[in-house]
Amino acid sequence: MATNNGDEDDGKGLHMSAKQEKFMLQNYSKAIRYLQPHLTTKIMASTRIALIACAIFTCLEFLRGNFKTAQTHLKNGLLVLQETYGDTHDGVVIMRTMDHTDRWITETFQRLHIQVELFYLTHNHSSIILQQNSSTSPPPQNTFPYLREAWSELNRIFYNIIALRNKAHLHHIPAGGSQNHGTCDSELIPLQQLLQASLHQWHTTYTSSKPHLDSEEPTLVINAMIMSFYTLAAILCSTSLSSELAYDAHTTRFLAIITYSAHLRTSRPPPKICDRAGFNMAHSIVDFGWIPPLYYTAIKCRVRRVRLYALLLLESTMHREGIWDCRIMSRIMRKVMEIEDGSLYGDDGEGYASETLPELDGLGSPEVPLEKRLREIRVEMDDEMTENVMMEYKKACYPAGWERVRVCLTAPYTGGIQLPGTIS
Repeated sequence: MATNNGDEDDGKGLHMSAKQEKFMLQNYSKAIRYLQPHLTTKIMASTRIALIACAIFTCLEFLRGNFKTAQTHLKNGLLVLQETYGDTHDGVVIMRTMDHTDRWITETFQRLHIQVELFYLTHNHSSIILQQNSSTSPPPQNTFPYLREAWSELNRIFYNIIALRNKAHLHHIPAGGSQNHGTCDSELIPLQQLLQASLHQWHTTYTSSKPHLDSEEPTLVINAMIMSFYTLAAILCSTSLSSELAYDAHTTRFLAIITYSAHLRTSRPPPKICDRAGFNMAHSIVDFGWIPPLYYTAIKCRVRRVRLYALLLLESTMHREGIWDCRIMSRIMRKVMEIEDGSLYGDDGEGYASETLPELDGLGSPEVPLEKRLREIRVEMDDEMTENVMMEYKKACYPAGWERVRVCLTAPYTGGIQLPGTIS
């Protein structure tokens, strides 16, 4: 019996992939055509259809790697929400009272928006922020009846933290090593304290709810994921009005993030399905995953062994989480670490590249001086990025202008280790 060689198999695979792409684009175009009447009709049912379609298009383009197009869809949906349900006040859109369907649609856009805002959080930019009217915000709870409620409340707090940091960018924050780490003394401090109290209350409620939530979802994976994002939220809230020096006080929290992420790696993944670019599409999602916490650990924790381990964890998989792409973000993380710590690719004889999960004892102090730290990072996400990505950055010391560097996505990286049980 004759057998096909590798080239023939690859040819068939490429042909099938092209047919699937053509089928998807045909139906995508048809969906957009059918959507047009709803965009010109002002009745609520048509508005809801348009918003749901917009959310679906956003997810589809993120999964396809068309990051710029996806963000355009998301921005258009946010504008429709703003015009339909919102009252703008001081740069924030306060959502009026809505029914259950409208609230679900709004929460979907907020969750997508949080992902994108987290991506751009390290530099000053304007953005639409959707917030519920205080009269419609959920009251404090003693327990979360379902995991969805725990996630929703954490999302609400996270979104407010993003709004706080966006406002903080408008204030001048000194970069010097003052006793308060360059804290911005402004009217934003009470809001920061309120959000820190909300995070503490959330953690208390979640802890008391865990006994009955554990039977609802796989305990290890869900707990590791939600606690990783809670920890990231606590770090971002605490440092929102401070200079880069403030991150040095959060080594224990950064270490917790990589510990939670290591737990996620040990969970048994489904069989790997990769596309032609090598992405693991079976693991790709349009929701929160482990990339943002690991990314911020690598770029904001200046303890070399902790940030290097975060990088190595991320490099052990290849998938997308909305706008967050493992391949792109791992290359950005390496570039940031290379700029801040030029010895990253040098001799790791001191044990920084150990296969053992770092422990707090013996880690030492952050090793990157203030003048070498990056304060703002901006990454240009376009459609179908395959060869390189442009990264701009500002140093932590004022005044500092933007510097621009091209980050290659195809060249093999230097160094790195094989973590135990690496997903191949």
